[in-house]
Amino acid sequence: MTEPTDIVVLSHNRLDHLTRTIEALHARTPEPFRLTVVDNASESEVRNWLDANRGLFDRVIPLPENEHLRAFQRGIDASRSDPYVVTDPDIVVPDLQPSWLAR
Repeated sequence: MTEPTDIVVLSHNRLDHLTRTIEALHARTPEPFRLTVVDNASESEVRNWLDANRGLFDRVIPLPENEHLRAFQRGIDASRSDPYVVTDPDIVVPDLQPSWLAR
């Protein structure tokens, strides 16, 4: 069995971007992956969505303050795979064959 690839998404508000990215990851990534969302002190709309959709993530790391790019390190520290992927929630993975991750 293939070890899942860790994917870390750094989120700060912008729920529409986050939901599109998460939906695309699930729809266009046939390989096993572990999804961690580092929530960089988002407002309640994003926090509520994350709580309501816990089944989409392996881990949510909520931060009380916006740490900007330093917050990526928290997700990287939680990763177990080599390699791992880090991204902002405004990157929608393409629908490719083989998949974006396989490439």
